Amino acid sequence: MKVKNKHVHKYEKTKIGDNYEVYKCALPGCTHYIAATLIIGRLSLCWGGCQNAVLMDNSLSKMKRPICDDCKELRRKQRELLRSIPEETTNEML
Repeated sequence: MKVKNKHVHKYEKTKIGDNYEVYKCALPGCTHYIAATLIIGRLSLCWGGCQNAVLMDNSLSKMKRPICDDCKELRRKQRELLRSIPEETTNEML
């Protein structure tokens, strides 16, 4: 009997054919796929770096690679910080 590898999947949205969207698990050795219409309510590992499990909802299902609220906030702060650096400084660094 085959032993199942129990883990939280790390979902990534992809297309099969022209219009059929599915989520596949991006973890090595996992061949799990699920239709995009069935993803809501499933757990996925965050793609933002923290690797926490997030519950897929309507807003996360629109993302190619779902990230948690903490990672979204961190990315927003990083973008704001980069925007606050004067352009002249960034040109000097190049």
